[in-house]
Amino acid sequence: MLENKLMKPEYRNLNVTLADIARDGVIGPIALGADLSDIGDILGPPRYWGFPGYEDFDAYMGFGEAEIGFETKDNKVLVRRIQVDMLSCEKVKIPICRGGRLGAKISIKAPPYDDRRPEPIRELLRAAGLRWSEEIQYRIIEDTVVVMSFMSGVQFYFREMDGVFLEGILIQDMSWYKFRSFVD
Repeated sequence: MLENKLMKPEYRNLNVTLADIARDGVIGPIALGADLSDIGDILGPPRYWGFPGYEDFDAYMGFGEAEIGFETKDNKVLVRRIQVDMLSCEKVKIPICRGGRLGAKISIKAPPYDDRRPEPIRELLRAAGLRWSEEIQYRIIEDTVVVMSFMSGVQFYFREMDGVFLEGILIQDMSWYKFRSFVD
């Protein structure tokens, strides 16, 4: 199934909806388990990167509004986390590379910024026939967060900022995480 989504990329504009992401657990050709070289071929050079150093190879790279986390598994560097910032701009775009040159983009079709509140998003997802669980998390620092979790492994995070707005989208496979103990 993953191989079909990662075939040679078509370098054209691609529009995806919040319902597509919630249902499929991918953002266009960007999927958990994709190889770093495939992502590089599709998205080109990252805008920023970092290496926290928790594992043999543990890295994150930024492409437009998306940050993709990589980790080694079975001697391959694979996508383990996809995170999209939904607060920083009205239109969420991820660039696609064409032969080393940026050209097309993945656009996440989301409601206008003022309609990125929980109820309009719920209506949009219900209209698409999707189901999810929802919980309220209280952050220690400042904000109350509503989290919608889907069977695909996708989570939508809403943050309190003069109203509750869709802050981000997170796609991750928790089975990859090695929980570290800070107690001897």
